[in-house]
Amino acid sequence: MQRAAPLVLTWLALLALLTLTAASSFVPLGVWNGVINLVIACIKALLVALVYMRLARAGPLPRMVALTGLGTLALLFALSGADYATRHMFRTPWDTPPPGQTRSSRAPAANSPALARSEMDRRETRRENR
Repeated sequence: MQRAAPLVLTWLALLALLTLTAASSFVPLGVWNGVINLVIACIKALLVALVYMRLARAGPLPRMVALTGLGTLALLFALSGADYATRHMFRTPWDTPPPGQTRSSRAPAANSPALARSEMDRRETRRENR
C-alpha cells in the first residue's frame, strides 16, 4: 500500500486542481482567468510527468525524450507566434470599421467591390422584374 500512496495522492491533487480550474470559470477575473488556468494546467502536466511517467527517477534517455517533446512544442509555439505577429489583417468591405474610424458601419466604401456587386445585383433584379 505504501507504493500506491503517492499515486493516490497525486490523483487527489489532480482532482483538486480540476475542481479549481472548473471553479475559476465562474469567477470574473478577465484576462487573469486564462493566466490562472494556464498555470494550473502546467502544474497538472508536471505532476503527471513526474509521478505517473516516473520522470523524477528515470534515466537520462526518458528525460531527454521528454525534453525533446517540450522543445518541439516550444518551437511550434514560437513559429505560430511569429506567423501571427507578422500577418497583415485586411478588413473585408462588409466588416465594421475599427473604433475611431468615422465611416458608417453599414455602408460600404464608395469604390468597394461589395458596392459594385450590390449595384450589379440591383440591375439584374430590375431586368428580371420588367
